[in-house]
Amino acid sequence: MPDFPFPVRGVNAGVTDESRLRDYNSPSTKTVTIPDGTDLSDRIVYGEMKYADKLVEGVYGRNVLLRGGPHVPTGNVGCIHSRNKHTGTGRLTLENFEVRPQRPHAYRNGVMGGHRMTLRGGVITGGCDGIDTVAPTDGSADVDFIGETIIFTSGLYTRPDPYHGDEGSHFDCWQHHFGRKASLSGCLFDITAQLAPGSQPMPDGRGTGDMAGSGIVWCNINPKFPADKTVKVASSWFKGGSAHIYLHEGITGTIEYNQFSTATANRYWIRKLPGAGTFDGLDGTGGNRGNVWWDGASKGQLLSSGRYNGIESL
Repeated sequence: MPDFPFPVRGVNAGVTDESRLRDYNSPSTKTVTIPDGTDLSDRIVYGEMKYADKLVEGVYGRNVLLRGGPHVPTGNVGCIHSRNKHTGTGRLTLENFEVRPQRPHAYRNGVMGGHRMTLRGGVITGGCDGIDTVAPTDGSADVDFIGETIIFTSGLYTRPDPYHGDEGSHFDCWQHHFGRKASLSGCLFDITAQLAPGSQPMPDGRGTGDMAGSGIVWCNINPKFPADKTVKVASSWFKGGSAHIYLHEGITGTIEYNQFSTATANRYWIRKLPGAGTFDGLDGTGGNRGNVWWDGASKGQLLSSGRYNGIESL
């Protein structure tokens, strides 16, 4: 695991006992829909995992390994794929889980959608993106995603990339696209890369793509359904990548009690693009609430305005 000052090292993140794992389905599975009421504890799930649109009892699992499909996808998929609108009183809840794709690819991510989902004590590695959260496309429901104590590490770098050509892939630990009620807390954002099979390295001798990755990218691709302060990252740690947090036009949220390493490839920590809103806990009423440096000469001091002070507003 990456060497971070993780505050809850007593909490097991990831699969806790691989000797107990048994296949839920075949490694050749491309897509699998999990029935309502299923217990996935001590199981290896293959294929892009979906679950019933109407959850009453919900789907639960502890000590779960998610491997995705063996095939080359034709578009963006997640090892957990929940882009549909889910109704009912149940939800997907996984604890002590790991996402580890058996066939890494630029189109294969860790989690897509995140609707009605709770993830606790996890490791997400080897996806082009770790978690992509988005509300149902008709905007009729919140995202309703809760992530706690998740380690993001070794995102996938692919060059050339279907979206960015010879520049290579932009792997991000958490992308939020639009919708309310999506939060991560107590997480480790280790913004490092692994090369996809057959991939070329970063141009200009820049290693395996660390400069192309970000910890968090919040954007608003559907301005009819804006985010609010219920989109939140708190009590988390950031290291590496091109930026720790990228904030796009039309987005707002809550950023509080996080710690940022001085180690970034491009020296962007929190970067606000033109048109980004104010953020509770960062630059809203009351100013910076506990967002500090966790190493270097400024260890323990609050980030402040200015690119090299931690918070850049363009």
